[in-house]
Amino acid sequence: MGFLTSRPMSHTEGDMLFVHANAFAPAEWEYIQGRIEAVRSLHATTCHYTFCGHMHEPKLFHLSGTGKAGDFVPTPDVAILLPPHRQWLVVPGSAGQPRDGNPAACYAMFHLVDQTPTFLPRAVRR
Repeated sequence: MGFLTSRPMSHTEGDMLFVHANAFAPAEWEYIQGRIEAVRSLHATTCHYTFCGHMHEPKLFHLSGTGKAGDFVPTPDVAILLPPHRQWLVVPGSAGQPRDGNPAACYAMFHLVDQTPTFLPRAVRR
């Protein structure tokens, strides 16, 4: 537990921001429940890609240069092309404390060259 508590609330690497809860107030542990919180997070950073856990359910949010926001639930095992004219918030899911009742870990892989996330399917619940 000491290792986790010693970690920073956010980490920036190039054009990517990594946070646990959200980008607008990482220490307050607020969930991103929908577009309103997602837009708040996207406005809180200049990074093109923000990766956020804590929500436990995979989802992808985007914000256009004109301020239009959108979201969708990704299809497992399908690489998603992220158009560069939008800012992106990737919620890969999590391990433990399932909000959807499925205790299997869910996560995503981000291909740095193609800049595409692929959300991996969860194990089948028994």
